[in-house]
Amino acid sequence: MTINEKKQLTNYIKGKLTEKEYSYLCKNLEGKKFVYLGESNTLTLVNDNFKVIVLVNKKQIEEGLSDKELLHAKIIRDADKLDNYRVKQEERIENIFPGVVNNKEEMENSLISDNVYNSVMKEECVDIKDRKYPLDYWICVLAFTFDLYFKETLLIVKEKNYIDILIDRFNYNNSKEEMNKIRNVLNDYVEKKLNN
Repeated sequence: MTINEKKQLTNYIKGKLTEKEYSYLCKNLEGKKFVYLGESNTLTLVNDNFKVIVLVNKKQIEEGLSDKELLHAKIIRDADKLDNYRVKQEERIENIFPGVVNNKEEMENSLISDNVYNSVMKEECVDIKDRKYPLDYWICVLAFTFDLYFKETLLIVKEKNYIDILIDRFNYNNSKEEMNKIRNVLNDYVEKKLNN
């Protein structure tokens, strides 16, 4: 995620943070990578005046957060997803899903499990337990779109054309029709959310 994209995303919520919080957030997120922190799946950034709870690899944000914690979690989750899209368009597939996808051909010849496909058709994130085939992992990333919180993030997804770029990375020998439907559902979802 570029500095400009981060500013575009955070400008929307800047008025909801104190200047000190906003500066801290921008300064401390620049160039950072969030990592899996064990079973808690939680990364906490603490400042004197606030804390940010990032629920990494969780399907949804847990309940019970303060309004400020919830806002911060949403900001960072959106930024993390944008970074995920960028990485997925640039990185070799073997490096994205090590041990799951060994080469481009495996992705292109993959099937899609019914549960994964149906989740996208219902405009839902994919449950990681439903992933069976290499393409399920790719679709899981695409379905992050349904978990974006801010219109500004959706606008970046649209302007960067992430959905089409990611889908067009591969030729789908066994799932072309399904992937075209997934493309349509995702792009329609982004348009619908931007127009609300």
